[in-house]
Amino acid sequence: MFSNVFLAATLLLSLVNTTIADRNVWSKSVDGVGALMQLNTDVPKTTGFAATFYSYPWGDFIPFWKDSWVQESYSFNTIRATANAVTSPNFSLNGGNQNLYGLYNINMENVVIELKGYYSPTASGVHRVTANEINDGGFIWIGQGAFDACSQESDSNSYDDVLLGVRSDHAHSSYIYLEAGLLYPIRVVYFNVQAHAQLQFQIVDPNGNIIDNFQNVYNFPLSAIEGCKSTTRTDDASVSTVTVIAASDTVMYSPTTDAAGSTYYVKEVVVASPTATVSQALTSSTTYTHSHAVLTGNSSATGCNFDLARVSTTPGFHATFFKYECCNVNNSKYYANSYTEQSVIGTAHGISSPNYSIHGGIHTDTIYNDVKINSGLGYVNQLTGYFYAQESGLYAFTIKNVNDGAMVWFGNSYAFSCCQPDEIPYNSDIGALIFTTGDDVTAYVHFDAGQYYPMRIVLVNILLDSQLDIMVVTPSVILHDNWSDWVYSISDVESGACPYSSSSSSSSSSATSSNTSGASSGASSGTPSNTLEHIWCFIWYSI
Repeated sequence: MFSNVFLAATLLLSLVNTTIADRNVWSKSVDGVGALMQLNTDVPKTTGFAATFYSYPWGDFIPFWKDSWVQESYSFNTIRATANAVTSPNFSLNGGNQNLYGLYNINMENVVIELKGYYSPTASGVHRVTANEINDGGFIWIGQGAFDACSQESDSNSYDDVLLGVRSDHAHSSYIYLEAGLLYPIRVVYFNVQAHAQLQFQIVDPNGNIIDNFQNVYNFPLSAIEGCKSTTRTDDASVSTVTVIAASDTVMYSPTTDAAGSTYYVKEVVVASPTATVSQALTSSTTYTHSHAVLTGNSSATGCNFDLARVSTTPGFHATFFKYECCNVNNSKYYANSYTEQSVIGTAHGISSPNYSIHGGIHTDTIYNDVKINSGLGYVNQLTGYFYAQESGLYAFTIKNVNDGAMVWFGNSYAFSCCQPDEIPYNSDIGALIFTTGDDVTAYVHFDAGQYYPMRIVLVNILLDSQLDIMVVTPSVILHDNWSDWVYSISDVESGACPYSSSSSSSSSSATSSNTSGASSGASSGTPSNTLEHIWCFIWYSI
């Protein structure tokens, strides 16, 4: 008990004088600083990261919040182990002693892992660097701040050059222009303060290739470098445009220089204006601009083809309410499917209006006119249904004012299997389109007309008030209060009702934005009121 109280106390002390944004994510977009060099062919280079494991004081959050400590001071701690040729750096472990990177019996309960190497892009253009899940935190440098490309010496005050820094479980991204033919120093520093250890990051190149097996990261000794010249991009391109759907649906990365001389990229998602509205008006502007845009997880979706003569359909979602297990509001794997291990406390059918707001307390609440629970004590709401695409095009999904957290999936690879809504893929958090614990988030998916796309929404409420507010902008209408013509539940499935599933014919894109603007990036993991609820829940259950 004493150790739990101490842990809670150090957490609270570390939050003093720290803003919400500082506690969670710091990201930006830049031109990468790489190097042209000749290598001595007599010295072989190694493919993959060089990994160094450092000790870390268990349960001590205070160094974790210090920018000066995470940029370099961690390297003054005791080295536990080293490994080379790490091409697959991502992991998800339960803590304790584990086998990792070819090492055996490594303490992963409280540890710092440094990954270093030279990244060699295979294509020139804007690359997306994404942290899909980092528990407890991680920082990524590419080029400036990683280490000097020619001398391999560490850079001082490197926190200012962090490309992406995450102190939360959210998915966040930054953008960087990299050029094929250059070598870019890359450094990833991962921190686990206690218990579960997870590192999931990737790079998406300009051609849309997802790189999480880093065969194009290299290491070589300083003695191998015969000639070296640091350089940024060698072209003078002012705009890099990537068409993701069709001529009318594009994503543009526009380089912009601020007053301080820093270059970043503004992501513009251009979609067709709705020709009609349902229950809510929207601005007539056809361009949605997100400075320092942050991408969520996998946005590809596969639909289902049904033999409608062999199934029964009902408009709306099916809702299942589960008991909430503290303290998992920031654990994306809990949203993925771990919540289903808890007891069911209510169900409802035909939910064509999924949104609601509850003022929770010590009383019984009625949700969807069927479910009577004490929502103030916490619960998980799972909504499942098939989103029927009446037309082909880009669909924008927005969640705002969520209390306390939500995750959204589409497609039979991650939401649920066609005709089998109770079969939820394990660790489906990697395929979530949206995950937020307080930020306003917009994500985009391309659907093909006539397809039924499995859709799953999971809302987690830890205690007190709860709210779900999701809106969809289709190619022609806006859905907010009434989804009855677009979402269906399917029951009484006969044999042969699901002959096959179909992939969406076009690639898709997602983007998130917060209420902040300008140089502020990413998003916080919750509003101040939500954060206080999280801290109170943590302390209560720790004691």
